[in-house]
Amino acid sequence: MLPRHKLVLRYDLLGKSKSQIASLTGYMPSTVENIKSRKYYKAKKKKMENKIDRKFIEKAAEDFVDDPVRAQLEESKSRAMELLVLMAENAESENVKLKAIRDILDRAGYKPTKEIKQETDMKISLDDRLGEGVSEALNDLKQIRNSSQSSSKSKGKGKSKGKGEKEEKEDE
Repeated sequence: MLPRHKLVLRYDLLGKSKSQIASLTGYMPSTVENIKSRKYYKAKKKKMENKIDRKFIEKAAEDFVDDPVRAQLEESKSRAMELLVLMAENAESENVKLKAIRDILDRAGYKPTKEIKQETDMKISLDDRLGEGVSEALNDLKQIRNSSQSSSKSKGKGKSKGKGEKEEKEDE
């Protein structure tokens, strides 16, 4: 399905009229009508309507299921949030305040990102002249990287050797 057909379908599923869809998309009303009259469009629309109906029915069924634990959790979640806010504002311990604030932010979707670093050493052995040139270029790049890391780490530290300089000597 073409992107413009998908756009028409989205607005159509939202219950927009042909003229509203034309206005929202910038298409001519005749274009919208042409798209809506195609067999594959009608089949896709029917499939999406069935999918929406199933989701609605599943959600409604979940709401009617008598789960006492879920019901108790639903009733107490507001009070639990209030207690977290009170702890964040009034706790004597800074650690308790910090944990409460982190929990509040986490529940609001502001969980801190975790940075993952991965370094690999890759050796390439190629027999022809081009391969040797690539290998030399990679070695040059590695030396440049190591020297730039060591110079940036040693800035502001006087003449003390940084971690990068130790690694560079080990490589040689």
